[in-house]
Amino acid sequence: MPNARFIQESLSELLTLHPPKREETSIRCCGLIWDQLYQRKFLEDHHITFPDNRITTYEDRTFLIQVYTYVQKINRIPEAFYYHLWHATHTGSNYDYRSIARVSIYLTGIYHFLQQKGIFKTHATKFCEGVVLFLYSSFRHELRHLPVGKAVKQLKLIRQDVTLQAAIRKAFGRVWHYPPTKVVFLFLVFNPFCKRVRL
Repeated sequence: MPNARFIQESLSELLTLHPPKREETSIRCCGLIWDQLYQRKFLEDHHITFPDNRITTYEDRTFLIQVYTYVQKINRIPEAFYYHLWHATHTGSNYDYRSIARVSIYLTGIYHFLQQKGIFKTHATKFCEGVVLFLYSSFRHELRHLPVGKAVKQLKLIRQDVTLQAAIRKAFGRVWHYPPTKVVFLFLVFNPFCKRVRL
């Protein structure tokens, strides 16, 4: 696959929670950085860093979205040189890491980065799809860790965020694309009275 197409498809995949459907993608670990090497000079030239994971989440994805925004060429080695094992106490299983509060900060940060780089319109559909999938997954995570009443109260963070509401409004245009559980979730988090902004 040509580099330019590979880079664009990889960036699009990073914006959603869908696992890649292609074997040749370098992000088949769903947005984790441990299967790639980076030139230090490239990272320094583009000021690519990890966000503070005490404030936000999905720091690997944030890092990779920056990388795939700037990179011109990628070399791929198809063999695996090590394996990563998940265990019951990995970071993603704790409450804070996937809370609605942190996921909301992650999503608005990605939106502002794409806008700043002038590439949001190219990726708007994937971004809005990702908003629904990330928030839905985060809400399910809330339900696993909190009593139902407290988990539902967390939805106000989504209902008050103008950027997330704009993405949800756009997602309603593709409501047929989602299974019933996600459609119900969209209706739960949609706030028709939230200030409207255009994405």
